[in-house]
Amino acid sequence: MSTLIENNNSGFWEVFSKKMKPKNAPKQVNVYVESEEDIAFWRHIFKTIENSNLQFHIHLPSNSSLSKGKQKALERTNDIFTLIPSSCIGEFLIVCIDSDYDYLLDNYSKYSALINSSKYIFQTYSYSTENLKCYASNLRNLCVSATLNDKNLIDFEELLKTYSSICYNLFVWNLYFYNKKDFTTFTLTSFCDIIKIPEVPKIDEFGKTSFENLNKRILLKLNELEANFPSQIREVEEFGKQLKNKGLEIDNCYLFMQGHTIFDNVVLMFLKSVCKALREEHEQNIKALAKHNLEIKTNIEQYHHHLKKNDITFLLSNNNDFTNCFLYKKIIRDISDYSTEILIA
Repeated sequence: MSTLIENNNSGFWEVFSKKMKPKNAPKQVNVYVESEEDIAFWRHIFKTIENSNLQFHIHLPSNSSLSKGKQKALERTNDIFTLIPSSCIGEFLIVCIDSDYDYLLDNYSKYSALINSSKYIFQTYSYSTENLKCYASNLRNLCVSATLNDKNLIDFEELLKTYSSICYNLFVWNLYFYNKKDFTTFTLTSFCDIIKIPEVPKIDEFGKTSFENLNKRILLKLNELEANFPSQIREVEEFGKQLKNKGLEIDNCYLFMQGHTIFDNVVLMFLKSVCKALREEHEQNIKALAKHNLEIKTNIEQYHHHLKKNDITFLLSNNNDFTNCFLYKKIIRDISDYSTEILIA
């Protein structure tokens, strides 16, 4: 596998940016991300920082492989720090990654300390980019874009607060074991299997049945954990209080749980259900307003063409409207501080 050669480091790019470019050219910083899917996410963020004096160029860490840092949903399979040694990272060569549990847990992986201390490594703070794309405040707008129907069927912010509050205690238990370097007693895979919404949610009851089933699964696992580890119950509670310092609260833990699960098996499940109801209503309106069958056929065909171009999965995958999220603001502060420093240097 071809990776960064030894001299392809921050120092090399500093010389290139300062000495080999025209005098008035902007400083250029090379940014390495974990996977193709991350390129658009970080481009959206860096474009808010770029100016005539500073530009960012985003790359994958390998130029000879299509391997992705998140090929397996629950672990880093092609670790970016294996491809890019920490000694290469600096002002002109920076790395942007999903946090996984590295932000919440200081010793989660062998790179946690490096990730949380380096001014040249930027992280999502949420588990992954998917969590931020699922930020609740804009989900209704995605449904409107997908269906051309502005009817508000469900409050997504309240929905994800409810979901988070149901999952919170079990999530803290999962974090507790991982913080203890115990990766077998209560695995991330097991946790994700429990917190999924496996059935199509019923929008007319605001997901009540789905949440009841979720709550039953979670209570069953909580009872098992408390029965097997009674002496650690108080320690887990105290550990949860400590995590509040990182921003983890009972009503926002969907931002910190495994991103692919939240995206595919929670948020997308509700979005598809809402969009189905909105689509059916819109088609009924077309039929009610049309003057004849040809007008119905023409408008329905045009509408289906719109639906194909604006699939809700595609819209969610490309959602960048999470700027109100406190974790996004934390990312922007980090990058703004870095950009100020590099422009002064």
